[in-house]
Amino acid sequence: MACCFMCVGRLLLQSKNVMAITRNTSSIFTLFNSKRSSLRSCHLEAIDRIRNIGILAHVDGGKTTLTEQMLFSAGVIGSCGNVDKGNTVTDFLEMERARGITINSAAVTFNWKHSSKPEEEYLINLIDTPGHVDFNIEVERALRVLDGVLVLLDASAGIQAQTSAVWRQADRYRLPRVVVINKLDKPNANFKRCIASLKHKLTDRLLVCHVPLTADNRERTVPGFVDVVSLTKYSINESNILSSSLCTESDFLVKDVVEARENLLTTLADFDDTIADCILSETYDPFKSLNDEVISRAVRKLCLDLNFCPVVCTSALKGWGIQTCLDAVCDFLPSPRNSNVLHVSDESLTAFVFKIFSNPNMMQKSLAYVRVYSGSIQPGDTLTVVGGGAEETVQKRLFETAGDSLKPVREIGPGKLGVLVGVKHVKNGDTLCRKGDKNVQKLSEFAVPKPVVYCQVEAENAKQLPKLAEALRSLCREDPSLHILDSNGMEVSEKDSTSLDLVLGGMGNLHLEVVKHRLLQEYDLDVRLGDLNVQHKESIKAPSTLTEASQVVLQGKQHSVTSSLSVYPLPQEDASRFDPRFENVDVVLRGGSGTKLNLSESYYNAIRSGVRDSLKYGNLGLPVCNVKLVLNSVSISEGCSTAIVQSSIASAVRKVLKQAGSQLLEPYMEVDLLVPFDLISDVIDDVTRRQGQIGDVTEAEGQGSSRLHFTAPLNRLLDYSTEVRLIFSGKVTLESMLLTSYSYKSE
Repeated sequence: MACCFMCVGRLLLQSKNVMAITRNTSSIFTLFNSKRSSLRSCHLEAIDRIRNIGILAHVDGGKTTLTEQMLFSAGVIGSCGNVDKGNTVTDFLEMERARGITINSAAVTFNWKHSSKPEEEYLINLIDTPGHVDFNIEVERALRVLDGVLVLLDASAGIQAQTSAVWRQADRYRLPRVVVINKLDKPNANFKRCIASLKHKLTDRLLVCHVPLTADNRERTVPGFVDVVSLTKYSINESNILSSSLCTESDFLVKDVVEARENLLTTLADFDDTIADCILSETYDPFKSLNDEVISRAVRKLCLDLNFCPVVCTSALKGWGIQTCLDAVCDFLPSPRNSNVLHVSDESLTAFVFKIFSNPNMMQKSLAYVRVYSGSIQPGDTLTVVGGGAEETVQKRLFETAGDSLKPVREIGPGKLGVLVGVKHVKNGDTLCRKGDKNVQKLSEFAVPKPVVYCQVEAENAKQLPKLAEALRSLCREDPSLHILDSNGMEVSEKDSTSLDLVLGGMGNLHLEVVKHRLLQEYDLDVRLGDLNVQHKESIKAPSTLTEASQVVLQGKQHSVTSSLSVYPLPQEDASRFDPRFENVDVVLRGGSGTKLNLSESYYNAIRSGVRDSLKYGNLGLPVCNVKLVLNSVSISEGCSTAIVQSSIASAVRKVLKQAGSQLLEPYMEVDLLVPFDLISDVIDDVTRRQGQIGDVTEAEGQGSSRLHFTAPLNRLLDYSTEVRLIFSGKVTLESMLLTSYSYKSE
């Protein structure tokens, strides 16, 4: 029961059997619709056994391999694929298999029976996300519909650049998480160093539930681990076979096991009265006084409350610890009912569209991936986009992801993920409800990062221009981080298909290469991409305050708006904490004393729109960022229209920005390199020539190399992955390159 988002086009081209199955189940659909109300209680009971989770990690953290092992353990596939051989379930695109990385988020659905409680069967919807920064939108859209996540760490590397980035994204969506320390089979794996790295760089609120045995013995790989919650020992023999047994008295003498158990119970006692009372009793024994159910419930509560993160360990490549990791998903991560994102119910339908896929060669042309939060979607339902008015009639086929094809289902119930086929009007981020239901509120959309690089895209000849423009619009509908501009830098409209000069904006070189490849494979368009250009932005030089009064006479009546605005340069260290949709601009719509302005909601919305409009293009004609804007006061005449308020505020913001002066900003990247000891000085010289600032240099244990961390302008790193390979004859490895901030332009 596993399938990838983007392989659906290929699957539907070969899906005659699926369609036949669907036609044969039409009578079942009719029967089911007549019993909709009787199934409502079943919905809510089943919700507690659903887990909507994602896997997050740095590039090469083992996400796809772990997904493959989970599918194998659940009996979905008969043997595990291998990323290096290009035969995994979720990495199916030609470019993914060639490069050995995940490009598109991929979903798999499977059932899992808890190892120690086989009577409890769970439905797990799992999304394997990319680790490369160019495809950050795939992580963002996945997190929007998930209830919890697994964060993978490489046991030999600890916290890496993209690990920190996806952790912050999960923070923004308030997602409970379980930390999985992976790759314990590597000779240089160091569990304790990973824990120290976690505490130093991300969080010290950890509940260590697994302890590797002899984790610090560098002469051999980890021979096993102990689950300090259930007190189960998992041993690995010389043939790499994992076996389990209950801990014995001798295991209770192992220092690491004793420390982990006592630390876990001591931490839990601060939040759980039952455990605290037990610890304070005279007969307390850390290994015998408490059963694992009590401990597991306490760990789950702290995880769901976002107080602590449980830590488990695995080796996805060897298949160690996969079952215990799946059990941890069931035990510690939330069901849709107790999610921190949005509680579900069985009332009116509320569904969220988080991914659109289109392919001109596909039978149904367009698919929409949805998360249902309340109610259910039935075949034949007429759905409406909340706030948009567009309508979609659900066809007789609903699907969930299943094996090498889509599996027809009778409905998509609350808390579940599903697929609608043949959609024409819905977009990424749309909220769906049933036609005529006016009580459903629009759900918040996911954050979409703005492009950081641009290049000109040229068709082979003029006759292909309309086809190229249409193909690019279709790809942009799928990928909101992809933009099409004309030669003047303006967005290409739906009707404009004749522009001779089209500019493509994306998140990086690899992102645009994937677009070029898809144009050739799916649309038979062999295009040429021009040189990359960096997207600059602008900020202000100094604080400034302005009072602006505007008067407009409309139909013989005078409308007036008087406002006082202040702008301040935003400190660089504060810029990263804002949602990327707001372009690192902190807008404070409060009076100078900090009290809320006495305005109606419609005026507040008009002011927000005016501010947003004025920040799109500053004095230099570039997007404005790294600015704090404060509305000190505003006076609006009685009966003044919201359009006049919006226009007046926009004018005042533009004037105060001009008064503050402008300065050019450019994107800076955080880069991690793995450098042999004998090349470290040469690499540092090369980084300095690129105007890079060295962060830290640490030893990569057991690899005869150092990890070099630095920041540098993107303009000096446009083809860095190729250049660093050529300059140092392939001996230096580029581990990550992550957009970190917009800073003053280097000379």
